[in-house]
Amino acid sequence: MATRWALNSLRYFVPSPPPRGKLLYYTKRTLQLCGLVWCIEHWFFDLRLCVGASMLPTMPSEPTLALALMYPSLLPPPSLKLGDLVVARSPTHPRKEVCKRVIGLPGDTVCVDPIGAVRGHGGWEDAKGGKEHVVVPRGHVWLAGDNMSASVDSRMFGPVSLGLVRGKIVFRIWPNWGPLGNTFHELDINPDV
Repeated sequence: MATRWALNSLRYFVPSPPPRGKLLYYTKRTLQLCGLVWCIEHWFFDLRLCVGASMLPTMPSEPTLALALMYPSLLPPPSLKLGDLVVARSPTHPRKEVCKRVIGLPGDTVCVDPIGAVRGHGGWEDAKGGKEHVVVPRGHVWLAGDNMSASVDSRMFGPVSLGLVRGKIVFRIWPNWGPLGNTFHELDINPDV
């Protein structure tokens, strides 16, 4: 009974197709729906498949489906915070995208992993003989994987331009669905104590 009432009430909101030209009507509606889905996927939200061990334990090494809040290229750069998970184009392989955590914002000084490498002005430098600390330039962020021993990140390719950041990962859909928020906590350091 309730189902019949619900279907009858839906008829007032969904226009019925004209008797002639049903094919044209349904083709038009399908194209409109496809256009709407494309706009939502490219301008607002997108499903991303994250694979690899670089983000352990936040994301498992097997394929993980995540929901990303996308940043359209026509809008100003996103306001990122330390600890945000982002999807960015790989600076070394532009056709690939990487999932990393923001650990340095413009103007921040980042301590480079002593056994890692950082790209300096003269090319690749060993962190022991080169730079141990890097100041993130304006318009860039420093990205790193949670599992730094298995991550190719800013320690290898340097600061990443904000233009390469495609979106912020906000939710893990599969496996173990749930929100993926910022895990960094601000410390209240009082020098007077």
